[in-house]
Amino acid sequence: MRYQAPPKERGTAYLRAGDNTWLYLPNAEKVVRVGAKQNFGGGDFSNADIFRLSLIDDYLPTLLGEEASEGQACHKLELKAKKPLGGL
Repeated sequence: MRYQAPPKERGTAYLRAGDNTWLYLPNAEKVVRVGAKQNFGGGDFSNADIFRLSLIDDYLPTLLGEEASEGQACHKLELKAKKPLGGL
């Protein structure tokens, strides 16, 4: 996942492989490993809360079209939860 906005977060990226998650900080040009219990993006959710979501299992996708982002062709999707998120 890579942030496109807000401008101060642009380029910040998370990469997850299995149970391992890394955070890329473009301003510092650093990659750091993050734990599941750490807050996601300084918010109220932990990394585990965010990364346990399955786009395939939890959402119904609708293709809204295509657009360019940083010169790359991208698909624009609308994701609707298959069931309520329960307390979030």
